[in-house]
Amino acid sequence: CLSARAPRPSVRCAYPPLSVYLFYVSGLAFRAVSAERLINTASSQLLFSVWGIAGDLLVAAGCAAVVGLYRRELARRITYAVALFAPPLWWDTAVWGQTDSVLLAPAIWMLYYMLRQRWLAAGLLWGLALGLKPQAILFAPVWAFAMLTSRPRIQIVLGAVAGAAVLFVA
Repeated sequence: CLSARAPRPSVRCAYPPLSVYLFYVSGLAFRAVSAERLINTASSQLLFSVWGIAGDLLVAAGCAAVVGLYRRELARRITYAVALFAPPLWWDTAVWGQTDSVLLAPAIWMLYYMLRQRWLAAGLLWGLALGLKPQAILFAPVWAFAMLTSRPRIQIVLGAVAGAAVLFVA
């Protein structure tokens, strides 16, 4: 039982800041196209899945870009098709409305830029991933490995710092 002197519960968001912005934009779009407040309609599912669908496309393009660093055009195109139509991605997005590819999209492009030793771009993408889903912290060992195996280390550190800056600015 709550007494009159009991503190009011605070409202806290359990999502990282950039994902909240995505939810907010989706909510505004949903309000604009639907007068009803039912969340399980075709229009609501489409509007809230649009970020995941875009993520699926970006993941496939990122996988193809990574393969393109080491193989010919045909391998890149096959990789794009396989990644785009991989059931764990599109099924998860289209049917379940999950946002796993929203994390994977900046992550694969982060890896692409790390492989090209473009540390600032990689760091900014890591920060974007961190701002979208907390699971992006799992890429810290990738950055640690880069610190151990690549030079100059200062650029790698600056890239990681840029990632933290993106998260804190968001």
